[in-house]
Amino acid sequence: MLRSYLKRPDFIAKLLAAFIIGLGVTLYYLQNPALETFEAKTYDLRFKHLRDAVKPSEDIAIIAINDESITELGRFPWTRTYYAELINKVHVAGAKALLMDLFFPEPESPAADTLFAEALQRAGNVSLAMVFDLAEDLSTSSYTGNIELLQNAAKNTGHINFLPDVDGVNRRTMLLLPYKDKLYPSLALQAAMEALDVKEALQEPYSIKVGDIRIPTDSYHTMLINFTGPPGSYPMYSFVDIIKGRISPEKLQGKILFLGMTALGIYDMRVTPFHSNVPGVEINATIADNIIKGNFIRRRGIEALIDLFFIFFLGILTFYITARFKPSYVFPLLPVIAGSYLIFAYLMFLGGHWLSFVYPILTVIMVYI
Repeated sequence: MLRSYLKRPDFIAKLLAAFIIGLGVTLYYLQNPALETFEAKTYDLRFKHLRDAVKPSEDIAIIAINDESITELGRFPWTRTYYAELINKVHVAGAKALLMDLFFPEPESPAADTLFAEALQRAGNVSLAMVFDLAEDLSTSSYTGNIELLQNAAKNTGHINFLPDVDGVNRRTMLLLPYKDKLYPSLALQAAMEALDVKEALQEPYSIKVGDIRIPTDSYHTMLINFTGPPGSYPMYSFVDIIKGRISPEKLQGKILFLGMTALGIYDMRVTPFHSNVPGVEINATIADNIIKGNFIRRRGIEALIDLFFIFFLGILTFYITARFKPSYVFPLLPVIAGSYLIFAYLMFLGGHWLSFVYPILTVIMVYI
């Protein structure tokens, strides 16, 4: 009797459908590199071709070390007296904070270094950068920072390490990096803390708390970046225009200012979902913007449960329809099933939730076949 039951076509079909749905769940848990890369591309698609750009924070602006500044001030790197001039101008203008996406590991001259340090100390709201040497497991072995004179004069320090995915696109950021029993915030996180008047970021298992804002992260303290738009999304002022007094102080007053390199010849360009040539300082500004607004993209427990639900639900729905109608009748319905889910996933993305495009749709196709 069992043998005859196993020979029934409907039983074999159900068994095969169950196997395929189980395979979809297994692939989801194993995070197959090829499928995950494809899924990551759908993350980019949602930004660039579906949601498009959003309005950035009005409290953030960028001071650009651009081609114009290099043409007027001369060959880069510059003497530190220029940075002292910039800090003095920004301080007088009443900026809330200045985050310098630069570090100074070697002395220049006693006069230039002292002038720079005095400007840092006088302003009292300037953070310098540092960069860690990272191992494959994201552990830190050493770092490159600033000479002691400048380090002591600056208010804070933030790391500027990037974490591109295997395809080179920056989709997430490391907010905290451990080094010798201490956690070091990124420059972007430091900027958000300055904006929110918070002195310390509190580490939690899968989040980082900054004041009343809880940032969703994974176990490595990495946060998905909710990109605002293509290059040029934030107000950008030329370095030379500021030190020459060509920018109205009112434009800088109360702002969180990032100083960084945008000139193509300096090679601080990164790949984002919107563009393949984005200055790193703009990515830092975007991350700070996300934190200040509490505008995050989540892909954690609840999103995983929703993904699994739809892998099961869409797989069973496809099997149910296919088992009762001719494949030629069902085939036109597949785009309707897939399209309805993709619309739902996109609406969830607008609400800050990254649901999988790949695994539920792949399950639908495999069950139908």
